[in-house]
Amino acid sequence: MDDHPSETRAPNSPISVCGRSFNEDEIALVRDLGNRYPGISRNELALTVCELIDWHRPSGRAKSRECLDLFDLLEQKGAFRFPPKRRTRPPGSPSRAPFAAESLGDEEISGELSGLLPVSLEWVQGAEQNRHWRDLMERFHYLGYRPAFGASMRFLIRDRTGRDLGCLQYSSPAWRIKSRDRWIGWSDDLRRSNLQRIVNQSRFLILPSVRVPNLASHVLAASVRELPKQWLGEFGVTPLMAETLVDIQRFSGTCYRAANWIAVGQTSGRGRMDREHRRHGIEVKSLFLYPLARDARCLLRQGDSAADGTVDEVSRKSPCGKGKAAEDPAIEPAGRPQSRACPGARYRSSG
Repeated sequence: MDDHPSETRAPNSPISVCGRSFNEDEIALVRDLGNRYPGISRNELALTVCELIDWHRPSGRAKSRECLDLFDLLEQKGAFRFPPKRRTRPPGSPSRAPFAAESLGDEEISGELSGLLPVSLEWVQGAEQNRHWRDLMERFHYLGYRPAFGASMRFLIRDRTGRDLGCLQYSSPAWRIKSRDRWIGWSDDLRRSNLQRIVNQSRFLILPSVRVPNLASHVLAASVRELPKQWLGEFGVTPLMAETLVDIQRFSGTCYRAANWIAVGQTSGRGRMDREHRRHGIEVKSLFLYPLARDARCLLRQGDSAADGTVDEVSRKSPCGKGKAAEDPAIEPAGRPQSRACPGARYRSSG
């Protein structure tokens, strides 16, 4: 077998990945680069393709993860045959990160929430903190550690003395969720245009050794207050809504309801990357949404008119509502969660 991509046949249908369509010249460019530089890895090829076709996030970072999905789709369609992926684990298995010590996260913490305040959500930055976050996630989350899809921000949840309480992660949204898209009421074109204004809470963990009533809802309520500002600063996009998926076979979602997230339906159970509908009904999850701006649904249906800025600035500029009450009266304006557990939480950046 050749050690570089080889042409088999042209794709017989349009190629589209994560809202971007690729023309014949761009597909030919991928093939040409692979043939011209057979020794580079898929990741290196993805970064090169992103640079040449200007496929970047608003922050300027290359969409290399999405480009790797493009390569997989081209293989599925028989457009190219790429060299085998360099694997160190079985296909489909989660990434495994060895945790640092057996005692990690084992300290028993109980009592009243007031005894932990202020609880901080420390933005994970730097190799050491990322390693610590992965260690906790790998050891204590039922899914283990897996790389986030697309853009992501990670947080360590700590009490006032710096003790670990858990972990949190926000990342790029799911491409299509029927119940979410129906609740927003947007068209496919508007979904493609505004999807990155939704942020997915892809991981949430309270350590099993921590038994403090109302802590989970307290953290959830606090996490949405500064998220729009931090996401805008890091990625150049103002998020208007947060989403999360809850495994209904394991959890009821009580803490999300207590923090005023909205349960809007269930998924089909296929998973993010099941393009062939082979896993329908296998992993059904409940979908919860939290509007980060007043009239978030209306804003998400406005196309490019939803300019970037703080959520308050976006709301003031919006033709939605014109200063009236929010579209859904059950939802407070962004940054003011109704949960009584919210005061006493703070964000902190870590270098």
